[in-house]
Amino acid sequence: MMSKDEIARIINPEFPGVYAPTTEPTKLIFTDGSEKVGYFEATKNSDSLEKENKYTFIEFGENSQMYRATRDLKYVTTIDANLLKSVEYPSYSSLLLKQLKKHQ
Repeated sequence: MMSKDEIARIINPEFPGVYAPTTEPTKLIFTDGSEKVGYFEATKNSDSLEKENKYTFIEFGENSQMYRATRDLKYVTTIDANLLKSVEYPSYSSLLLKQLKKHQ
């Protein structure tokens, strides 16, 4: 389990909250061992989700391309920070490299 302050300190210690402006990929590692790579993005649902320690996240790959093009919330992933084991920023994992190569 991670709090918004723990996540924020990893991404940018000078910017409060998880929605700090980023220039590099963020890797989320969950308690079940799964991973997601992308970036946190504030949406109209962010304030209400934050009350439950949940945050909106755009996964790299097709979701990020479609979200940038349409701003449609169907391309947004809700992250339950209660299920997070750790956050890596910046992250250039093999998972990210595979996703980037697939969408070039």
